[in-house]
Amino acid sequence: MWIERAADTATDSTPSELRGTSWRWVGVTSAVESFAVDQSDRYTLAFIEGDRIALRADCNRGTGPVASPAPGALVIGPLAMTRAKCPSGSLSERFARDVSRAVRFAIRGGELHLELPNDLGVLRFTKGP
Repeated sequence: MWIERAADTATDSTPSELRGTSWRWVGVTSAVESFAVDQSDRYTLAFIEGDRIALRADCNRGTGPVASPAPGALVIGPLAMTRAKCPSGSLSERFARDVSRAVRFAIRGGELHLELPNDLGVLRFTKGP
């Protein structure tokens, strides 16, 4: 499965502060909801060689390009994802969709924050395997 978004013509590489790091998704904060992810080890994001990301979205896996066209800006995707049927209550589809929609990043208090467009919210991550 491909998750696509309007393609920016980003040509810059993975931001140096993210290169080689791995993160576990721990929560979402937005104007309409805020929640913690129960099984954060099932939702991971890694910035790997070749200006790519690898992610685990519950029972699915994915990979795609990543670039930073300006300081703090982020472009991820399109993502190539497996299509396994995850158990009821899984956040697999939401996680993959929202990661691919991220437009900015920041590291605050040891957490990675991926900001969604139009102030739709922030995905929060802690360092992890």
